[in-house]
Amino acid sequence: MSEFHSALAELEQDERLSPIVKAVRKLDDKIESLLNIVTSANRRFDGIEAALQLLMDRTAPRSQCVFCATAENTDAHTSARCPKFPDPVSKAIRASQAECKFTEKIARANEMIYVLEARLTESRNKLQKLAQKLGINPKRSEIAQRNGAKEDETKNQSTEDPEIEGDPAWLPEDMSDKLDNVQFDAEDAICRTLKPSQLKMPRFYGDEEDFPEYWAVFRTLVHDNKVLSTVEKMLPLHLLAARAIFVGTFAAFMAVSKARYTEMADDEGINEQPDEVPMEPDDTPEINEQPQQQPQEAPQVQQLQQGEPRLNNDHEEIPLIHRKIQRILGRTDDSAQ
Repeated sequence: MSEFHSALAELEQDERLSPIVKAVRKLDDKIESLLNIVTSANRRFDGIEAALQLLMDRTAPRSQCVFCATAENTDAHTSARCPKFPDPVSKAIRASQAECKFTEKIARANEMIYVLEARLTESRNKLQKLAQKLGINPKRSEIAQRNGAKEDETKNQSTEDPEIEGDPAWLPEDMSDKLDNVQFDAEDAICRTLKPSQLKMPRFYGDEEDFPEYWAVFRTLVHDNKVLSTVEKMLPLHLLAARAIFVGTFAAFMAVSKARYTEMADDEGINEQPDEVPMEPDDTPEINEQPQQQPQEAPQVQQLQQGEPRLNNDHEEIPLIHRKIQRILGRTDDSAQ
């Protein structure tokens, strides 16, 4: 190219050939730019060809065995099962798998895991239902047990806080006086999930025999519950208070009835001592007097006695009525106590 440019420089000195030399120079520049474009296009085509070859290599089927080619690996065996290179390690692995049946045991273990998870879910559901019936929180009980284990570790070092005997383990524990010594996690915080309205108390209708059972349940679920506040403990007492008022009103009514019975007995001449010695027929006095007039309370007394015989002057019915009055008065004293 240098000789070509030097020849053009010599021809350009001639005035007659100078226009032709300029045209040749322009044509040379265009040819050079065209060669540069063709060279860059060839480079791009080479890159595209390499990319296509790489894509074909990656999409072509490969052998799973590193020791065999694709055409030779007709049974699609792996490197560990290659018959050409049976190394001792692969032989030992195949022998151990055939001897212990590892895959079968893993399958059985997975089935057992599924069964145990199903049983565990059923047990948790039953536990939640039972806890809801009893009015306790099993999750809070687990937290209390874990906190108790932490406290036992601290008590082994110092015996300043003795354990309270007779405290039910499943009841919520008051942690207000122990927050200074024990650091709880976020999951160990006291959280109440049971509302006071969900506490199901037994029915109590004023019977003294049923009150110990009622108070035992009330004391366990409400009175000794350290999570419930004082206001929440007062809510279940409304029903008991209403029934107690009913019982107290009944006792007051029976006390008034006792006084009326006493006045009626005095008016009729009935003594309070039991008539133990029966009267003989010869000593029976003759009764010629007219029967005394009954007081105004006699119809009410007859209603309370519910169909018992009316009071008259017959000496044979007086001891019977006296015993009935004493029996009613005795029941009144028991209910008032």
